Amino acid sequence: MTYDFRHYMLSLKSGRTNTHLPLRGGMILSIQTGKRNYSEPRLDGLSPYDYESFEVGIFSKDGSWLNPFMEPDMKNKSWSSHWSEYEDVAGWVPADVVQEIYDDLREPDETG
Repeated sequence: MTYDFRHYMLSLKSGRTNTHLPLRGGMILSIQTGKRNYSEPRLDGLSPYDYESFEVGIFSKDGSWLNPFMEPDMKNKSWSSHWSEYEDVAGWVPADVVQEIYDDLREPDETG
């Protein structure tokens, strides 16, 4: 069963709410919120369900940033448009798009 990505988010002592989710091929999806992140609202300490948009990045297996806008197997995904040629992090990504990214890149489980 795939959960809403917000189910996995933690509220840290710093007040920021974030998570790093494992994806297929050893990639990691980084999702961040808070007053120092590109999220809406730009406030610390809220429930992940209180945010409308999130700061999102994807790390490769070796820990380097992946830019979906430039990756051959990702650039044709509708969600890759939240990045540009020069950005490793996408800001103000709507919750439904973050869920789409997670569902698209996660390891398949018994639900597919």
